[in-house]
Amino acid sequence: MKQQKNSFLKIGGLFAFFCTAFYLAVRLTPSTFAPLNHYTATALGFFLRAFGLQPTVQGDLVVAAGGDFGVEIVDECTAIFMFVLFAAFVLAYSTSVRKKAVGLLFGLPFLFAANTVRLATVFLAGLWWPAGFEYVHVFLWQTLILILVFVACLAWLHFVVLVPTLTDKPLPFFARFVAFASLLFLVGLSFDEKYILVTARVTEFLLHCAGHSVQIAPDPNAAVYPATFNLLAFAALILATQSKTIAKRTKLKALAVGSALIFGVEVVHEFFMFLSPLPLEVPHAFEFMVAARIANQYFLPFGLWLAFAYSLTPPSLAAGGRPKE
Repeated sequence: MKQQKNSFLKIGGLFAFFCTAFYLAVRLTPSTFAPLNHYTATALGFFLRAFGLQPTVQGDLVVAAGGDFGVEIVDECTAIFMFVLFAAFVLAYSTSVRKKAVGLLFGLPFLFAANTVRLATVFLAGLWWPAGFEYVHVFLWQTLILILVFVACLAWLHFVVLVPTLTDKPLPFFARFVAFASLLFLVGLSFDEKYILVTARVTEFLLHCAGHSVQIAPDPNAAVYPATFNLLAFAALILATQSKTIAKRTKLKALAVGSALIFGVEVVHEFFMFLSPLPLEVPHAFEFMVAARIANQYFLPFGLWLAFAYSLTPPSLAAGGRPKE
């Protein structure tokens, strides 16, 4: 058990380190990664043309024929944060450099292609189903992004590292994840605004303690609030994970701890969001706000689930070993 704990702490620490290092590289050197926006827009235009549409691609803009609908590709539209999660996992895992290189060589193109499909469905939703655009863009694909990264990690572990995967089978896991995510989404619609109100009140209290008297209210024009979806995605990942040794209380504990962390980071995001604009414009508040939002949207749900799932594996497998026949 001690060996398992030490191995987990090592991989977890390295995963957090690589996520932080890659994120800082993206944020501090935007010009280095700016071409990825253009490549993503070009790939989206090519993919849409393959299905009979004739969009216009101008730099980072993709506009439907006739100009009825268009999107601008920004950093979060690209696969950059999917790359960060996958690369951080591969580099942190205890295996040979050759196997890590193979994982990156095949995993990153897969995620780029999957992201192109994501953007195409979002584009088509905006063009043909405007009322459902936010649901497809924010909930469906924000949730599926995590599962796509998981699939890439799963495939690498299974086919390259030759370690049995953390769940029984990929397809049953995916089916359970979709079922739980859909159910939680329907339930979440009823407490979506209440969750935002709670985070707003906690943020107001912290701002008051910092000497800023503000009142925060949910956007009355918002159909859905994206801040709850990372929480739902995390819960769906935990509930979908199966193991012969897992107890219900273990899942409940993971849900409680993970949800509390995600809630806390959301409060941090809102706190710095209100310190960013004029007249306050607190130094570096905007950077902290963006970091908290990205962490809550991508890194925390996947990282917390990874910590939970990894803790279920036997010590020999946790260290990268092969199972005994």
